[in-house]
Amino acid sequence: MNEVFLLDVGSGKLVFLVGTKSDSGVYNVKNIASCEYDGYYKGEFLDPDALEESVRQTIAESGYRGRIGKLYVGVPTEFLKVRNNQVKNASRSFRTITDDVLDELYARGNIFDGDPDYVAINCSARGFTLDNKFRCVNPMHEAATYIDADLTYILFARKFCDIIEKVASAIGAKRVSYISSFWATCVQLLPADVREQGAAVCDIGFSNTSFGIVRGEGLESAASRSIGGANLAGDLYQVLDIPYASACTLISKANLYIESDNGSCYNVLVDGKPQQYNSFGVNRVIQARLDDFVDFILRCLAENPNFSTDVVYLTGGGIAGLKGAAAYISRQLGMRLETLVPDVPTYGKSYYSSVFGTFDVADKLEKSKSILKRFLDRFRR
Repeated sequence: MNEVFLLDVGSGKLVFLVGTKSDSGVYNVKNIASCEYDGYYKGEFLDPDALEESVRQTIAESGYRGRIGKLYVGVPTEFLKVRNNQVKNASRSFRTITDDVLDELYARGNIFDGDPDYVAINCSARGFTLDNKFRCVNPMHEAATYIDADLTYILFARKFCDIIEKVASAIGAKRVSYISSFWATCVQLLPADVREQGAAVCDIGFSNTSFGIVRGEGLESAASRSIGGANLAGDLYQVLDIPYASACTLISKANLYIESDNGSCYNVLVDGKPQQYNSFGVNRVIQARLDDFVDFILRCLAENPNFSTDVVYLTGGGIAGLKGAAAYISRQLGMRLETLVPDVPTYGKSYYSSVFGTFDVADKLEKSKSILKRFLDRFRR
């Protein structure tokens, strides 16, 4: 069983994982660790020169001491572009759809090689229509004369590639493969029937939030904004004039179900001394920032007028520990929120959604010569 080596690049933390997954779906996590680092902002690493040391630290804390042949890297949405294309194929008579037929469709649909700043790392299908009547997500072994494919291409920034490959070379990794961590989270954690109908997913991280519409195996759209859980503590740091660490502690104690000024207080240490802060007042500061997430989600939905939903799937670790945050966002949106978590013992928390969604895709690539793997092989640098 091939081991998977994964580096998931988050907005505030790096996660390194070494493990395997059996054919029956049993995970064997051999090494895993997460470490804070300087992160990125608006498509730029804040301290690219320090990234290598941060990666080395994360690997060391995982306990892994061996060599890395192939390193899979989870790429954040901040460094990606999603492009959709529709490709049609007709033949004179019925033919069975095979890997070669789909390969031809994917290759014809990739019209993005001329982009000087981005390179394609993934192609997936939102769906296929056969003979103008039969709609499906996986057309393999079906017979048809006419195929209409709705394809998603994910492109990532070459500058991200250059930085990561320099780091990979320094730590001894022989090859690097890139996976969109947001796309992986969507297609691996959402059930197939939900994706077939289309679903809205919001991933709130430390300092970045991603939102996308997933359909089938592809994304109809994806966007990111440089706000996350860190902004909540940052607001309290500014409004209350307290150290950032104390603001983070205040966030962990907050309970947004307190909706009226009943005189209750949150108790935190500030410079080693206990301090009290009015619960209702603190909550109002937090809610003002959560409204930014609401506005972002509503704007993204408005940009997809052909898609409608009454539920948004929420994941990521940015506000996962904040009591009442999901309920508040749901109320402001006027939609139901459902939390996505990986179905992995010990790691079934939204904080790990990106890690294990990306790991699952990497594991499938290691085990098969699928269309996706051939596409990635074709565009791997």
